[in-house]
Amino acid sequence: MSQFKFCASRRFALALFVMILVPLSAASAQTLTHAMIESHIRAILAAYSAHDPETIARLDPPAPGYGFRTLTARRADRPYIDGLKTFFASLDYYRIDLNEVQTAVDGNVAVAWGFWTEDFKEKGRNPETVRVRFSFTFNYDGSGWRTLFYHRDNQRFDAQGAYIHNP
Repeated sequence: MSQFKFCASRRFALALFVMILVPLSAASAQTLTHAMIESHIRAILAAYSAHDPETIARLDPPAPGYGFRTLTARRADRPYIDGLKTFFASLDYYRIDLNEVQTAVDGNVAVAWGFWTEDFKEKGRNPETVRVRFSFTFNYDGSGWRTLFYHRDNQRFDAQGAYIHNP
């Protein structure tokens, strides 16, 4: 009888283990899609347009990368939320519209690139509209995204998308 109790408890423990482990591994093994990646980028851009540093930091935590407003690379350990608050405080308004996004996936790593348009006015300056070329590398762990690296720049392009040379 004691052998039966031991075997039954082992089977119960194994069944419990499988019932917990399989759903967890299936959740983290979710196949990434273009729509998931684009939705994540749209959420980040909406947080920027809403001037919401906390949501930006949650959706797009500090990562190393390049931005078009500074020449030097940005480090992941910079004062992120304070920097975002300072940036938004320097503006009368700031909006981003996504124009085009492409994606590629390799397991739980996603790469996205494309163009968006920033419409903004810095305090004391004229309004500006800038077409920005961007790229992101993300890691998805089944519960959320982590930005591994980003890049944004604004070069002058003609209507056909060709670089406009300086005179």
